[in-house]
Amino acid sequence: MAETRLFALWTAPWAALAAACVYLLCRPLPAEWLARAAPVIRAASQYARIEPVATTWSNSVPSAAELDAAARALARRPLVCLPSAAFARVCASFTPAITRRAVQRVKSVLFSPCSDALKMSVLADPFSWRAPLPDVFTPAATGECAAVYVCTYGADAGTAVERAEDVAAAIMAAVDTQVVSAAQHASDLLVSERTQRARAAQFAASADFYQWQAGLEETLREEGMDIRTLGPFVAGIRRLGEQAGQPMPVAQQEGLLLDAGLTNLLRHFFFAESNGMCVCVHRLLPASGVAAGEARLRVREAVLLAGFGGWTTVASPPFLPERYYTAVRFCLFGALAMAALGIAVVFVVSGMKSITGAMLSARARVPRITQFRVAPGYRAYLRRFGLCEMHDFMCAEARLQREAPGETQMRVLRLHEAKHNGGQRRVDRIELPVRPGLPRLHARAGRCVLYLKREVLRPGSSVARERDNAVRMRSHGVPAVQVVACGEGYLEGVHQSFFLTADMVGYESLHHWQVFVAPLQPPDDVMRIKRALVRELGTIVRRYHQAGFHGFEWLAKHIFFRMLPDGRMRIRLIDLERVRGGTRFARLLDRLVLGRLRRTRLDDAAQINTQLFLSLFTLRERLRLYGLCVQREKLTTHDRAVLTRIAALSRRRGYIQYRTRVGDIYVNLAAHALFQASPAWSFDAFMALRDGTLVTRKRGRTVLGIQVGDVPWYLKRHTHTSLLAAVRRLLRAGRRMSNARLEWDAVAMLESIGIPTVLSVAMGERFRARFWERSSFYVSAGLRGGESLETLAARNTPLSFDARRLLAERVGRLARRLHASGLVHRDFYLGHIYVVGELGGAYRLHLLDLQRIRLGARLFNRWSRKDIAALYFSSLALPTVTRTDRLRFLLAYAGAERLDGRVKRFARRVAAKAARVARHTEKLLERRRRSGELPPLPVPGVADAAPARGQTGLSA
Repeated sequence: MAETRLFALWTAPWAALAAACVYLLCRPLPAEWLARAAPVIRAASQYARIEPVATTWSNSVPSAAELDAAARALARRPLVCLPSAAFARVCASFTPAITRRAVQRVKSVLFSPCSDALKMSVLADPFSWRAPLPDVFTPAATGECAAVYVCTYGADAGTAVERAEDVAAAIMAAVDTQVVSAAQHASDLLVSERTQRARAAQFAASADFYQWQAGLEETLREEGMDIRTLGPFVAGIRRLGEQAGQPMPVAQQEGLLLDAGLTNLLRHFFFAESNGMCVCVHRLLPASGVAAGEARLRVREAVLLAGFGGWTTVASPPFLPERYYTAVRFCLFGALAMAALGIAVVFVVSGMKSITGAMLSARARVPRITQFRVAPGYRAYLRRFGLCEMHDFMCAEARLQREAPGETQMRVLRLHEAKHNGGQRRVDRIELPVRPGLPRLHARAGRCVLYLKREVLRPGSSVARERDNAVRMRSHGVPAVQVVACGEGYLEGVHQSFFLTADMVGYESLHHWQVFVAPLQPPDDVMRIKRALVRELGTIVRRYHQAGFHGFEWLAKHIFFRMLPDGRMRIRLIDLERVRGGTRFARLLDRLVLGRLRRTRLDDAAQINTQLFLSLFTLRERLRLYGLCVQREKLTTHDRAVLTRIAALSRRRGYIQYRTRVGDIYVNLAAHALFQASPAWSFDAFMALRDGTLVTRKRGRTVLGIQVGDVPWYLKRHTHTSLLAAVRRLLRAGRRMSNARLEWDAVAMLESIGIPTVLSVAMGERFRARFWERSSFYVSAGLRGGESLETLAARNTPLSFDARRLLAERVGRLARRLHASGLVHRDFYLGHIYVVGELGGAYRLHLLDLQRIRLGARLFNRWSRKDIAALYFSSLALPTVTRTDRLRFLLAYAGAERLDGRVKRFARRVAAKAARVARHTEKLLERRRRSGELPPLPVPGVADAAPARGQTGLSA
């Protein structure tokens, strides 16, 4: 079994990764997704920038007609659009010999029987300067094979074209090395002003225009031709010379090409990015026998060596698939290798265990005790019952029956048998009689109760860990259970261990005290025990964390305490088998691993908080406990953030007071004594209960009043929940929630922040499809002597000035605490705030009807505004509630001494929201009257006048 688990833990994840890699290799390349989701990867970011260019060229290439039209458009400015070699020939053509040959060529064409079109073309270009212009476009402009794209970026068109010319010069080095067969540059279409000035200067320095014109006229006279024959050509040369000093801007050149209908051609070589950058495109065809990827690498090296890599991208369509599939294959081979390594490790471990097992089995014939100790105070006493050696403790039943028949009692508390190796673990309770040598602690009690834990066939057992943890924790000042005896070794060829502890005389568990003892004790005694418990528990938790321990389950049943006559308290911890740490290495690891120490301390604090009953320990006492744990009297801003996190973790874990389940229902442990008189004990019994008074009946919900002894109970049953509501609760809470569970948890949340509410007794729920509520119920105890604020205000109970002011401020502080804790009531009316006690004396405010409570409120946000608006609306129909009372409430809620701008804005929004609540209430009442949930309004003149609007709405 161990080898199987090791194989699964090591091999299964790598096998899953290999399967995922195979799946990715079989799927098309997710290029667009990579470009969008992985911009930090260089290949993906390059693809994102080059993708528009590659898409444009893959959809279409420039046609021959477009290239011819471009050549004609470029012929209007031949001196700047000619290739470098052709321009050098133009500059060298201003010699008498070349001029004479050009004149003789014109003369021969004019007197030959050729077409007029040929004659006109020769007259327009006698020196054949425009003949190389069609050669500007190479096969790279029309080839549809895999190409390399070089994109040059600039902030504007002029800068981009200048950089494109520099990159084109660097690319020519790659062409010379037989890597690129053909190249087409964006600078072949648009020329920068810098290049225009350079060529104009070169053209002007190559020949004197007037001297050349005189030589041309003389040659024409010698050949017998009229100077007017080449007049348009000479005029064009004159214009070129005049325009040489005035370069044409890039935008004007682009306009000429657009006028010539070359929009599609320009789209292939020039475009703008979304960030406003202008891009010039160079398209290169790899040479024969050279792959596109190799050509891309060589061109990129040439661009980087030239120093243009900062604003140039070199890519080809297959470059992203190559890198992607290469990375996936690398992951596949790595995963297969790790999976194979896992299989090899399994075989190696299995072989080593076989060899070790054989060696141990050879030695197991002789008993071998690795550890055996008995506490000195119990050694003589246990010897009287035959418990001397480790074998005696492992066979304690037979030994005690033989040495003291009928005088001892031994009862099994827990028994666990392992299925994989036949091992066994059991816990027994042993009660021994009084004999000489009995320790004084047990002698006063008149008996000796011990707990014996034994394990068989479990090397490295939890019993041994618990024994070591108890010793180590006591050495660090953390009170742990007392070890009476312990032992470990090989007996009869198998591994065996035991751990014997003494009953803690005079101690009781925190769980037992909270459930059974505290409700029956006087309040003064309960307060004294709570103070001592908080003080001692905080000290123990601080020592526990300072020693570097972690892993202990801070459950109420694992914490035992005893009050001393001088008022001090002693605490002992049990069940320590999961404790880890306590060594220097563990403390160093806590500081090195980021967040480990903070996470473990948060978990411990949340667990301790959930084990304290909300009905016993107040918020002040919990804060005091936290202050003792961190050794701070005053809490800082960081502490408040930590406490908020602890409260959230506590709500997620659930408080033990409300988490205990009895049968198929949940029971409030604080109401355990009250629940003993319950008329029902199961879910079905509560749902079928009919003895009581019907309080409310609505669709899918009924409220039944039950008298249990002298305490009234209210049984709220839900039988209908829509699927949409169930899905909403599942998405909002992250777990299934019933109507009863909502109110059950809401009571716990309000008690955790110190707001009194009803006493929850029991709750049950059942679901269909594991999340859709089928039915649920919630039982609460009525408030003795409680009356709602709405009833008291309607009765016009006389109050003194101080009592009236104090009541308004206390309601405001209650609302402030509710919203500051992040909770919104959503039914915050005066009818749901109950006063328990006398308004003129001591009283408490209780908040009821918590079914719709949820998280999301903050002071002055929209959720808190809804609650305050509902409270304001419920007070409008009560003339005894004055504007002064509302103002006092508002100032107490805002925590301010006077009205400022923020409070005034909030008050105006509350009033507007209250008006909308009034309109909604009217519609709701009318709908309920039509459905029969409420009786119809009486006819005027026949019955008494209808009650006021706000009063009717609140009573509904």
